[in-house]
Amino acid sequence: MVHRRVTVYPLIVLLGALSAAVACGGEFLVFDEVFTFDESLNGFKWFMPPANAPRDWTNPDDYENGQVYTRFEIVSQPTNAASKLQFGIWQDGGKRETMSPHCELHGPGVVTHRASPATWWELDPNHPVDFSRIADFLHCGIAVWSSEPLGYISTWNPNPQVWANRHKYFPMKVRATVVAVSADGQFSGWDHWLGAGSSGRPMFGFKHHFIRAEMPTDDWFHSVILADLDGDGDLDYAIASARKPHRVENNFYWYEYRGPDDWVEHLIGSMSETQQAAAIMDVDGDGWPDVISGNHWYRNPGDPKNKRFTAHRYRNLDAGFHDVAVADINGDGRLDIITLSEDHGCYWYEQPEPASIHELWTERQIIPAENCPHGSFGPEGIGDLDGDGDNDIVLGDRWAENKDAGVSWVFHPLPFGRWTVPTWGGPAILATRSVIRDMDGDGHNDIVIAECDVPDCVVAVLYNEDGKGTSWRKVLLPQTAPGRRGSLHSLRVADFNLDDRLDILAIEQEDCRDQGPMPPPRWFIWEDTTGVWTEHVILDINLGGHEAWIGDVDGDGDIDIVSKTWRSGIYPDSANAGKAHADFLENRAIVRPGK
Repeated sequence: MVHRRVTVYPLIVLLGALSAAVACGGEFLVFDEVFTFDESLNGFKWFMPPANAPRDWTNPDDYENGQVYTRFEIVSQPTNAASKLQFGIWQDGGKRETMSPHCELHGPGVVTHRASPATWWELDPNHPVDFSRIADFLHCGIAVWSSEPLGYISTWNPNPQVWANRHKYFPMKVRATVVAVSADGQFSGWDHWLGAGSSGRPMFGFKHHFIRAEMPTDDWFHSVILADLDGDGDLDYAIASARKPHRVENNFYWYEYRGPDDWVEHLIGSMSETQQAAAIMDVDGDGWPDVISGNHWYRNPGDPKNKRFTAHRYRNLDAGFHDVAVADINGDGRLDIITLSEDHGCYWYEQPEPASIHELWTERQIIPAENCPHGSFGPEGIGDLDGDGDNDIVLGDRWAENKDAGVSWVFHPLPFGRWTVPTWGGPAILATRSVIRDMDGDGHNDIVIAECDVPDCVVAVLYNEDGKGTSWRKVLLPQTAPGRRGSLHSLRVADFNLDDRLDILAIEQEDCRDQGPMPPPRWFIWEDTTGVWTEHVILDINLGGHEAWIGDVDGDGDIDIVSKTWRSGIYPDSANAGKAHADFLENRAIVRPGK
């Protein structure tokens, strides 16, 4: 970057009291301010670190080889033209200069990033910034760039076209937050530093806990559910690790929640075949939640801490499945079971009268194995899409209209879904996750849908324009965080920040990565900010997730997240050294405005 020495602009009063900026454990706030890029700033917002920040960033705490976390929020901008923001440091009159990576945004929104200053771009590698001499900083700064053409939006830019296009960007109201974490420190999370945020909206804040950092086996992990299995008022987590010819006995567990870091392992029973998904339903009407997975429903004994669940077979099919859900398909008031796998197709199983629940249930096929998606209606892609009051089914690139109480089905196209060869090889698959919900408050159910099981996945909202499922408006959710996306094999919709608007959660897997450059797996929430979707990275600690469930686990009134990895050893570079893990994201310090 070309740079000239300029007069340092005076700081606007910081949002947080910088006298309290230094946190214990090798973490401190460098900058947090709302300001406006306009012609007077000339593309750079200059500042100095707070007076009580460390005077040496190499000793005793090593921040140079730690991580600097940046969060850039464009609050307002004249257009949605793509811009890039970055944090920089200048020393010795500007002779030494280093810049963090670019973070791109397309108009108003939020992007977060982290990187070690030791890896940042240097103006002159022979004269790097000396982080032991903070007193000799000329200044720090936030720079704004245009993306097309690429260049910092300043009169100093040698390309005059960049400055000529400044009306697309200026005035740009920005909140920039920079936090430094030492090499042996731990980032306390954005909620710690942001509070309610500059815009007055509740912010997202989650704290990560391991349910298990060491799983019972080194295998595949599936059949997860989140429910109050023991009747104590909080939510528990179940998970299986069946895979022939490996673990097929005593391999279905549930974890009793007793605190964020206190989960007690109990045994549900045995499962002989890998089943990706599971569902919850009180099959026998005794008031205790039973578990549906594979070819069986597992009866809750009512004393699950001391007794195993009893497995009852409900179908003849031997093949495993990818998706399972429960819904009333035939309108008789009883929940039925719906399953899907490209190995055998999509079926629904009619729940019989109570006296016959231990027998095989009546089986009806929705689609055969030919042209059947690998995954589609999980976790919540069954609902009324045409407004006739019965339950329809999302099937990736189409939806199945329920006719005659599930006896027949009519298929309608959806503007989504791609058949792709997965990273593990074999034939092309169509793999999605879906949730049916009214996302725009018009009284019609819409579809939130994500790609999974391949790299470079996207998430979209399909708005049901006519309320009949025949006219769809597709809105792809923005991807403002740097780098490619992985497999988004978790999709959930809920009001995570209690602002009375629905948010969208997706998580990258640790597997399904290719040889191309890809950031470590991250956890995302998209926030509906008055009709515009804004992406937030809520967890970026090099731990991925698979098939997340959500619910108020700890009973404090907000929605928490549980997830896990698909298998061990496939991503050895993870923060858990490649080992499988189960995770609890505790939703923290989220309150309604004014309360």
